[in-house]
Amino acid sequence: MKTLSRSDIIMTRPGSMEEYQRFPATMLGWGLLPEPDRCGLPPLEECMRRVEEARLCGMKFQGRVEFDADWMGMIDYDPHFMEAVCLDLDGQPIVTWWAHRYRGHPPYNYCTNSPRYLEYLLYQVEQVVGCGSDMIMLDCVIPSITTVAKGGCFCATCKAGFSKYLKEIYSAEHLLSIGIHDIDDFDYQSYLKNKNVTLEHFITASIGNDKNSVSLLSEFLDFQYQGASNCFRELRTYAYELKGEPIAFSTNAPYAHPIHSFSIEHMDYYTREIRYLPPKNQIFPSRAWFEFKVAESFGKFIACTACPGDFIPIEEQEIPGFCRLWIAHAFASGHNFMVPSRMWTRRLANQPDGWYVSNHGDYEPIYEFVSSNSDLIEDYEAVGQVAVVIDYTEFMGLLWNSTQGIADAATPKLDNIAGQIDYQGVCAYLALNNVPFRLVFAGNAWFEDQVAVHDFQQYRRILRLVSGDNNSLDDQLSPYSQLITDWTGDMETLLVDYESSIKVIGADNILALPRCKAKDSDAPAVIHLLNLNYETSTDSSGPTTNFKIEINTSLFGRDFSDASLIALGTDGDTVCELVQSKNSIRVTVPSLDMWGILRLE
Repeated sequence: MKTLSRSDIIMTRPGSMEEYQRFPATMLGWGLLPEPDRCGLPPLEECMRRVEEARLCGMKFQGRVEFDADWMGMIDYDPHFMEAVCLDLDGQPIVTWWAHRYRGHPPYNYCTNSPRYLEYLLYQVEQVVGCGSDMIMLDCVIPSITTVAKGGCFCATCKAGFSKYLKEIYSAEHLLSIGIHDIDDFDYQSYLKNKNVTLEHFITASIGNDKNSVSLLSEFLDFQYQGASNCFRELRTYAYELKGEPIAFSTNAPYAHPIHSFSIEHMDYYTREIRYLPPKNQIFPSRAWFEFKVAESFGKFIACTACPGDFIPIEEQEIPGFCRLWIAHAFASGHNFMVPSRMWTRRLANQPDGWYVSNHGDYEPIYEFVSSNSDLIEDYEAVGQVAVVIDYTEFMGLLWNSTQGIADAATPKLDNIAGQIDYQGVCAYLALNNVPFRLVFAGNAWFEDQVAVHDFQQYRRILRLVSGDNNSLDDQLSPYSQLITDWTGDMETLLVDYESSIKVIGADNILALPRCKAKDSDAPAVIHLLNLNYETSTDSSGPTTNFKIEINTSLFGRDFSDASLIALGTDGDTVCELVQSKNSIRVTVPSLDMWGILRLE
């Protein structure tokens, strides 16, 4: 089965063969829809031509099954499309963020529990498999559970399905105790209306931590979560049947968010738009780093790009070097940043779409560097000596509180909220202090419990990012109590009495990310070095010269005698001085511009 690899060079969207050949491209990410022409979308024959061109250039092709962006397709496909539209508690259609209309209709949010809409999604799967795609991406996924942020979904299918769900999980006696006399005639919408639950109250309770204020809301969310998972399962099963063998699936759903965590068991990898900030706001991409570490915790790769508007500063300030820093960071973290050759940036009503088009030479060298050094990227995994344990139930609470609408649900806030743990900030703090760590989630009904199956004996420190009581977690971690540091609300206390196994001496703002081949103990160990001394005025980082990397031998569990630096923008390897001591080695780095890979043997 063809799938994503760590060193793939992915063209973000279809282009010309000449564009593909500018780069050592191995894959196409956002494959076009094989649909009749609507707002520029290509017909089936055009999509098949795109697949053939990608194959001629030696590329894998990821086809696309579209959810919100092709809301028009459902209107063309099914004359009874309105029966599949999500409805809020007041019975009004729920719409998405798109600004345009089609055949007099707004951009409807369709219900993934609806047999009519599922039929259209399965039709798209037929088209994508039929045009020869190697992999399938589920794009702009907005299953019915996401509509809780707008008061849904209370369509006929959801109401009937929820009644059946309650009948399966509760006895008639229990249902009677909560005022349901005839479950076969139960209508959740009317039930809430009779209890004077308003649309505003339903939304507030759904996305906050006061779900008990709305009767049966937790059960309703469980039902919608199960429905979203079932939808993904059916799409994947059908694709397997059509192709006659497994086919890799990805999605751009924000897997860390509770309303999208169902996708984890069904996806082979993720194709994500991640929020990146301009250099005046942030040099180190903390949001991307957090998403990378979350994906790493359950063994998934990410092929990412920035969100459309994030490329506007790159274009307006003419700073492709800053985007190159994003690219380097993604690959150094064990993930993938797609080639930003031609990127869509915005769509406003009655205006032409905005585009960022890169210049020749902006990105070719960095992707050539990745391709040339794939042997030091492929199959390498992060090394960690600190475990960061997160209670997923608390984590869910933070994200629910940040979800004010569908757009926010797609890229939910992860920065600090008063009274909540700043998970993203903690991960950035550890990275910037060069502390190698892994995330470990204490799960719940919606998320696998990683603590129960994790080997904590490999760590020197366990950081427990838990604010409330969790007796089960306490019991699970009790054998390692001497290693535990609890979250107190102060970043500085996280590393008290802890000395990192990797130190940068003689330079500031150098990020060191150690990686190794877990299945090949004889392979070189590597440390990716990123120079965060970026200046907008020069659109560059460095050079930073004559600094040292001190590495405790416990980091890799082995000794080294040779070190060399393979750096972007230089020819060949640079031999580095390596000095051994009893418990560590010290390597001198002569010069580093933006990104280099320190190879240890």
